[in-house]
Amino acid sequence: MIKKFMAAITVAILIASCTFTFAATSTPAAKKVVAITKVTCAVTGEVIGAPAAAGAFTVYKGHTYYFCCSGCLAKFKAAPAKYAKPAVAYPADAPHPKPGAAMKMAPGSKM
Repeated sequence: MIKKFMAAITVAILIASCTFTFAATSTPAAKKVVAITKVTCAVTGEVIGAPAAAGAFTVYKGHTYYFCCSGCLAKFKAAPAKYAKPAVAYPADAPHPKPGAAMKMAPGSKM
């Protein structure tokens, strides 16, 4: 009688653990989405505001970098390792300024 009882308990535990494992692995993990409400110029450190307000942007090594003006973008492209810091790096799929949006120019720069 005790052997049957122990066997029944063992079977119940096995069934419960299989069900728990199935439930834990069959639920897809939700992708964490973080809204970016303000960005920083990768060269000057100036807070730009919303990504759409950035004067320019580029994607470098899987991260998006924003700039206050086209002059800062040129500086970044000339020496990306100098300016590509984690504090100003955003995901590559971060929002980008709309194509055709007016670009700000750095003081004294020419197009």
